[in-house]
Amino acid sequence: MRTLTFILCTLLSLKIFSQNKIEKFLDSLDTEIIKSSTYAHKKQYEINQLKKNLETASFLQDKYSFCKRIFIEYCKYQADSAQYYLSKWYEYGRQSNNPKWEQEILLYKAYIYTLRSDLANANRILSQIPSVNKIEPELRYFYARIQFEKLLRINLFYGNNDTIRNAQIWDSYARYITPNDIYYSIYYTSLFPTKVNDSIYSNLKEKLKQTPDETLEKAFLQYRLARISEQYGDMEKAFIYTICSAITDIRMVNNDSQAMLEVIQLMNRNTETKEQLERLYNYTQICSENICNYKDLGRSLQLIEIQNEVQKMYKQLIHQRQQLYTSLSIIILILFIVAACTIYIFIRNNNHKKQSLEIISKNNENLQAFIPQLHEKIKATNDKISILEAEIERKNNFFIESLRTQVNLVTKFTQSKKTILNLITTSQLREAKKLLSDSLLNNNELNQLYESFDEIFLSIHPDFVERFNKLLTPEAQITLESPQKLTIELRIYALVCLGVTDSISIAKLLNYSPQTIYNYRLKIRHSSIIPEKDFAKTVMNLYKTTSVDESLTINCNSNPS
Repeated sequence: MRTLTFILCTLLSLKIFSQNKIEKFLDSLDTEIIKSSTYAHKKQYEINQLKKNLETASFLQDKYSFCKRIFIEYCKYQADSAQYYLSKWYEYGRQSNNPKWEQEILLYKAYIYTLRSDLANANRILSQIPSVNKIEPELRYFYARIQFEKLLRINLFYGNNDTIRNAQIWDSYARYITPNDIYYSIYYTSLFPTKVNDSIYSNLKEKLKQTPDETLEKAFLQYRLARISEQYGDMEKAFIYTICSAITDIRMVNNDSQAMLEVIQLMNRNTETKEQLERLYNYTQICSENICNYKDLGRSLQLIEIQNEVQKMYKQLIHQRQQLYTSLSIIILILFIVAACTIYIFIRNNNHKKQSLEIISKNNENLQAFIPQLHEKIKATNDKISILEAEIERKNNFFIESLRTQVNLVTKFTQSKKTILNLITTSQLREAKKLLSDSLLNNNELNQLYESFDEIFLSIHPDFVERFNKLLTPEAQITLESPQKLTIELRIYALVCLGVTDSISIAKLLNYSPQTIYNYRLKIRHSSIIPEKDFAKTVMNLYKTTSVDESLTINCNSNPS
C-alpha cells in the first residue's frame, strides 16, 4: 500500500512539473509576442537601408543585387511588398539579357507562390523554366528546394501524403542537395517519417546546437524535432520544441510560421481554464494577423477550423462550470440535511429535554444565519456564470464575423484565380494581366471590412466613445456621424485599446501610411487632458480599470518624471 501511494505521488509530482515547465515556455512566448513590434521595427529599418542603397545605385548589377536582397527580406514578412520588389527585380533582370538572372527571378517567383500555398501559379511559373538538369548549375539547389516545399504543402494542407510520389520526387531532386545540408534532413524526415530512427533524431538535435540563433534554419529544425518527438510519443518535448520554433519565427519576423498554428493545436488538447482559453484566443488572433499579411490560403483554412474548435471549447467550459456549481449546491444541501437528522436523533434519545431544546434552538439559529450566506454565495455564483456567458457571446460574435470575413476573402481569391487561369488558357493574356494588376480589395470592400470592424468593436465595447472622450478636452471630443461607424481617429485608438500600439502595424491594418497615422495620433495627444506620454497606455487600460475616471485619477497623480 505504501509503495502504491509513493508511485501515485511521484506520478502526480511529475505531471505538475511537466505542466509548470511548459507554462514557463508559454510565458516566454508571450514575452516575445509583446516584443514582436520591436523586431518588426528593426527589420523594417534594415530594409529601409537597403532601399536607400537601391536608390543611389548606378550600375545595373548593383540594382539587381539590392532589389534581390529587399525581396528576400520581404519574402516571409509582407507578401504585397515582396511582390512589388519582385516586379522591379524582374525588370532589372529583363534589361540585362542574362539567362541566369531571368531563371533565378522566375524561381523566386515560383517560391513565393509556393510559400502562400498557391501551387497552381507556382507550377505555371516553373513550366516557363527548363528542367532542373538544363538550368544554370548554381540554381539547381534552389529548384530542388522549391519542388520539396510544394510537396510538403500538398501533404500538409490537402492531406494527400502519397508515399510513392514522395519517393519519386525525392529520387528526382535529392541529388542536388548535399546530405550534410540542414534542408536535406528536414525534407527527408518530413517525407519519410517511418524511416526516422534514433540516429537521425540525435543527428538533428546535434545540428540544432550548431545552427546560429535567430535564423530560419533554426526555426525549421525546431519544428521538425517537435514533429519527430510527437511521433516518438514524447508530447512534452514536442510542445517545447514547437514553442521554441514559434519564438524563433517571431524574432525573425517570419509570418510564414506553421509553428504558431501547431502551438494552438497542442494547446487545444490541454486547455481547461478560462485563463488558458484567453491565451489560446490571443494566439489565434496573432495567427490571423500573420496570415492576412502573408495571404496564405492553406494556413487560412487551417485557422478557420481551429477557431471553430476554440469556440466549442468556450461553450464546453461554461457547461462544466455550471455543472460544478450545481453539484456544490447539492452537496451543501445534503450536509444540512445530515446535520438536521443528527440533531433530531440526538434530541430524541436525550432524556434532558430542556438541554435538547436549547441545542435545537442554537442549531436552528446557526442554520438560519447560514442560509442567507448560502443564498448570497449561490447568487454570486449565478452572477459569475452570467458574466461568463455574456463574455462568451461577445467573443463568439467576434469569431463569427472574423470567420465570415476570412471566408469571403478566400472565396474572392479563389474565384479570381479561376478567372485568371481561364483567361490564360484561352490566350486572353491582356485581360489576365489587367485582372492581376487590380488590387485584391477595392475601396468599397475595404470600407465594408472597416465598417464590419467598427460594428464588432462597438458591440463588445458600446461605451468606448464615451470613455475615450473623457480623455480629451471638451472642444476636442468626437461625435459619431453614424452610431455604428467610427472616425479614423477612433478607429486608430480602438486598435490601441486592443493592444496594437505601433503606428506601422496600425498603418498596415488601416491601409494608411505610417506618417498619416502618426499625424492623427499626434493631433489627438495634443488635445488630451492627461500627459501625452501616458495617453496610449491609458487607452490600453480603458477596460482594465473600474472606470475611466479611475484611470484618469491614476495618470494625473503619477510622477511626470
